Amino acid sequence: MIPTDLVDVRFNGAAPDTSWRDLACRRTDLLRRAHPELLVRRVSIDLGNAAAPRPGHCTVRIDATVPGHELTVSRVRAEDPLSALDRAFDGVQQQIDELEIERFGQVRPGRVR
Repeated sequence: MIPTDLVDVRFNGAAPDTSWRDLACRRTDLLRRAHPELLVRRVSIDLGNAAAPRPGHCTVRIDATVPGHELTVSRVRAEDPLSALDRAFDGVQQQIDELEIERFGQVRPGRVR
């Protein structure tokens, strides 16, 4: 697994949570196994106002690159941070799939999900 210090996970409106950071690192590791050229630069988790959090107000943004392309998944909303992280990483995978279809005419076989 990718060491947690290699993925820049930022928390806005909340104290850092190791379970959220660990999930971001695990999902990054899974993506990199299938796509070694992928670099996840930043994962931002925003809970809004920490003093008065609103249900469903958790948003996640992921900035990543593959050679020749920048990938950004932003404003993924969910009831809780773990669901928002999962949905955001699914969005990165979808963008990679779309790039592969554009480049090769199909998604490469053997990818890990």
